[in-house]
Amino acid sequence: MDLEQRRVMFATPGRDAETVKAFAEDLAAHGGAPKTQIARVCCDMSAAFVKGIGDHLAEHEEEETPEEETAAGAVVEPAQPASAAVIVQAGQGGDSPGALSGTQVELHRPQIIFDRFHVVAKANEAVDEVRRAESKIRPELKQSRYVWLKNESNLTAKQREKLTWLTRPSMQLKTTRAARWRDDFNEFYNKASAEEAETYLKRWCYGAKRSRLGPVKEFVATVEAHWEGIIAWQDNQISNGLLEGTNSLVQAAKRRARGYRSKAKMITVVYLIAGKLPLPEIHTI
Repeated sequence: MDLEQRRVMFATPGRDAETVKAFAEDLAAHGGAPKTQIARVCCDMSAAFVKGIGDHLAEHEEEETPEEETAAGAVVEPAQPASAAVIVQAGQGGDSPGALSGTQVELHRPQIIFDRFHVVAKANEAVDEVRRAESKIRPELKQSRYVWLKNESNLTAKQREKLTWLTRPSMQLKTTRAARWRDDFNEFYNKASAEEAETYLKRWCYGAKRSRLGPVKEFVATVEAHWEGIIAWQDNQISNGLLEGTNSLVQAAKRRARGYRSKAKMITVVYLIAGKLPLPEIHTI
């Protein structure tokens, strides 16, 4: 997707490494160099996507590194109907680490940035897992899922009242503790600099490991396993929000049509909806 013109430039079905492969092949077919020009990739924490990035958007030792690279200043974003979101940002050829330097060759690998929305969604999953387990012995937690998962500003008056009642100190709920750890984690994204954010996140992980809440500790392990990609968000702050919004328009069109016979037809609809194509004018007599 072109983020400046806010239009889809490439769409393909899939939710795995083959999606990245299809994008790389399309870029190469249009004269691009997917293994040397891509500077940053913003995606969710899907292992399949990360594998696809390493296989198809990074150089490998057996490949020859070109002496010169074609500059590419455009920002593109492959948008898949009903698939995980990925933003691919191209960099300038002169700044690419894939260029030759004397006799030493530094292989180019794009920087992976994990989208804020998907990381926070993992934290919400941890809170909801704690709530579901605790609701078996604390019936007051039943039918309160969205009270914990919605942003406070989006709560209705009734939901806000129920949240205030559930978070009283006398309730002593594990779900309340999990929600506080989640909210503290979200403060990572409000820090002024990458250095301050990384220091804060280290302290948060140290405390959350000792929370005695299994799902929260599992989320900490996920954060540590994807540390560089989460920290990288502070430097670039690339978001998949525009892509997610476009996907909602595509899904609405799919529901109106009661589905499409083939993936090719649906991709055509994606371009018609979000590609901002120069359509021919129709003249009536």
